[in-house]
Amino acid sequence: MNNKKIDSLYRQIEGADLIIALNQSQSINASFADIEGDPENEVIFFCWNDENGEDCRVKITEQGLNDSNVNNNDIVLIDNEGDEFAIRIYRMEIVTPIQNW
Repeated sequence: MNNKKIDSLYRQIEGADLIIALNQSQSINASFADIEGDPENEVIFFCWNDENGEDCRVKITEQGLNDSNVNNNDIVLIDNEGDEFAIRIYRMEIVTPIQNW
């Protein structure tokens, strides 16, 4: 496994201010567990409510991070069932207003 890749993706997702599930076209919540160097260790948990109000969950293992790819601005993760789960992450920054009056 590529520990550098796993750590990098984990930290980028963990540091995001907003995560959008591309197949859901909506914001999702994430929680995190510690990386332990075990391919089967579940480290990222995404959850959201679908259009019917049903709870949806996706789990990402360390192996899933290892097998993931970046496609332009998207991260295509592999979930614990081997399916692709594409997300886009955002960071918000303070913008200093321009005072030119």
